[in-house]
Amino acid sequence: FRHHETIWALRGLAISPDDTMLTARMQITGIGESIQRVWDLRDGRELTSLPLERFNSEVAWSPDGSQLTVGDIEGTVLDTATWKPLYVAAHHGSPRSVAFSSDGALLAAADWQGLVSFVDARGGTLLHQEQAHASGVRAPLVFEGGALTADRSGRLALWRTRGQVQRGLLLGGTSSGASFLLDGLVALPRQDGPIELWRPGSWDRVATVPAPEPRPARWIRGSPKGSWALAAWQDGLLARVELDGEPRIRWARDLGEGDTTSAWIDPEGRWIVANPGAGGAQVLDAETGQERA
Repeated sequence: FRHHETIWALRGLAISPDDTMLTARMQITGIGESIQRVWDLRDGRELTSLPLERFNSEVAWSPDGSQLTVGDIEGTVLDTATWKPLYVAAHHGSPRSVAFSSDGALLAAADWQGLVSFVDARGGTLLHQEQAHASGVRAPLVFEGGALTADRSGRLALWRTRGQVQRGLLLGGTSSGASFLLDGLVALPRQDGPIELWRPGSWDRVATVPAPEPRPARWIRGSPKGSWALAAWQDGLLARVELDGEPRIRWARDLGEGDTTSAWIDPEGRWIVANPGAGGAQVLDAETGQERA
């Protein structure tokens, strides 16, 4: 797969759950327009191209790959069989981030002002909306029977999503503004560097991923086979974390200016496609962290 146009900015790389499609938001040099594009990874064919008013929300695939949210101002959700709009994630406000539940029935969206929305992904009906945070919410996390949102100040809100959606207590500010699911545990990146792993329900802390350097942690993603994860820290620091036993850093690599916004690990766990903050993409060897030709 190769794309021949010159890219000024590339954001929101996301691979479909069956590893056959790639989507990305980009701005083309000399044209000045923002575009959401989707390609077939098997032959490099472009499947659809959508003009965007401006970069806004992150993108997300539903677990079965039948829906894709695009990075426009409303968080439009597409049917991937026809590439036609189904519904929007933003019934009010403008979503900064979106996430599907593991069964694909629920879509959570959070905007720049702290408004959190839960939408029925089977029909687009708004189930619940609440001003849960005083500042912009980073990526919401939806897990079995619950959800977690975090704002820029690190305040965490727990939600019950089984039956009627309700917000629980707001927790203190240990998070750097995002949370992730890792092998059934909730991973909370901290401003002081480590990434804490917590068990949903009892909310016991079960492990801590150390920081290669004293920088705020940004995110962590599990590998397909589960024995290791990929983690990112502020200003482009990316690391492979071994998870067999006490978490430990195998390698760390600085990808340059800006935060690494996303990354994808191939199904065999052999290589990584990282989206550095400066734009573009880097392909890394998963064993060594070195850039592949």
